[in-house]
Amino acid sequence: MPTQGCHDEEMKALLLVLTHDPAIPPLPMASASATYTAFEGWNPFPETHLLVQSWEVNDAAELHAVAQQHHYANARSMFYLPIEPELASKANSASTPRGVFVTYNQPLTPADTDEYHRWYSQQHLPDVLACPGFIRAQRFRISTVSLSPTPWAASLECMNIYEHSCETVEEYNDAFAHVRAGIASGKIEMTSTLTPGAPTSAYGHRA
Repeated sequence: MPTQGCHDEEMKALLLVLTHDPAIPPLPMASASATYTAFEGWNPFPETHLLVQSWEVNDAAELHAVAQQHHYANARSMFYLPIEPELASKANSASTPRGVFVTYNQPLTPADTDEYHRWYSQQHLPDVLACPGFIRAQRFRISTVSLSPTPWAASLECMNIYEHSCETVEEYNDAFAHVRAGIASGKIEMTSTLTPGAPTSAYGHRA
């Protein structure tokens, strides 16, 4: 199983905020932030926008201190901690993301844990990043820290976020068609260790 966090002096935590407000502000301590609009047909949640904030933290305890001072009362939010470093595409030269594809999952059973993480890290992320439009990807584990009173959208322990260069849903559908074709042909090999029915969502219109 991969490490449960990066071992550098600081690590990048992500704060995901699901909201109906496209102008929702990031917290001032975030090192970077971007707001995205859900693509039609790619949103399993009622909220129409996703605010993604990057944080440089020393450990998970810092997130609890943030939760004592800051809140998103009219949204849903959750901090995620890195499982492993970000992976960049070797096939796509674009460096500016226009949107993100977010998947939530976890091993189907405890016995599947090692194979699940091996497949994601060594096989699936590189396979997807070899497809047109996908730029970077990173895997995270859920924390226990939310800044909102409403429960988070997914209780699954892992979250994977893929940055893509598609500005419209039509462009994204074209890009994802390569992923589907790879799965259908067997070029992109899947695994039986995934929890079925887990939510996935895609967003564009980065602001």
